[in-house]
Amino acid sequence: MEYQNKYILWLDILGFKTYVEKSISEPHLLQIISDSIDAPQDFEPGLLDLLNIGDITLAEHQISSFSDTIVVSTEPSIRGFLYLANYYIKIFSKLEKEGLFSRGSLTYGQIFHTGNKFFGPGVIEAYSLEKKAQYPRIIIAQNVINMINEYTNEHKSFIYRFIQFEDVPYLHALFRYRNFRNENTNIVVKRICLEFYNKINLNIIACMKLKDKKEKEKCIEKYRWLSNYFKRITGFENRELENIVSSKINAYEFDIFDYSKPEI
Repeated sequence: MEYQNKYILWLDILGFKTYVEKSISEPHLLQIISDSIDAPQDFEPGLLDLLNIGDITLAEHQISSFSDTIVVSTEPSIRGFLYLANYYIKIFSKLEKEGLFSRGSLTYGQIFHTGNKFFGPGVIEAYSLEKKAQYPRIIIAQNVINMINEYTNEHKSFIYRFIQFEDVPYLHALFRYRNFRNENTNIVVKRICLEFYNKINLNIIACMKLKDKKEKEKCIEKYRWLSNYFKRITGFENRELENIVSSKINAYEFDIFDYSKPEI
């Protein structure tokens, strides 16, 4: 038994407690919860084969989950990183359909990981880094960026498509929306954007119900950041957000989703 150096993804699902409570009276949600944390199978291997790295689904990896947390470790390689990036993008998509979002970290470090057993210095670092994520995003440790910078220019350029750089680097959860900015007249695209914003607004409505002022402001800012991120990628604006925050409109004025049972 020994530690191995791996890429480590630590992901916490926001609003999971409320969702689980709903599953007691709505049993079909149990399957949705299970499906959401399963390893995705559709990783578009044909696209990635262009880089001559092989099928990323074959990257050595371990996946564990407990309560609202998912931990994934992979081989510290180009293929391992791309597995984690695509895993997260797929998980983000699955959770988003249910109005859930996530927060976490991606680091490189020592870990013992087999089955549902995982521990090590890298796990502690990933957990500590997750607490700094603040917004619904997966922030990337500097040691991971340093490793990526050691790859060839071709590989590095491709990997950077899956990373956003702001105050800190983070995984590009909205990667699949990257071409929406060029489709701003497409009715289907507009509908998808409206649905995404409505899920964000649902969570903001839940934030508005918090009694503690600081907690309320912190919660609202979390989803305002996500709304701004989506706007920056797609070019579409969340026109209802500030009206909700200023209480100029209420939940029942929306016509797409049932906001009577919001998720935080």
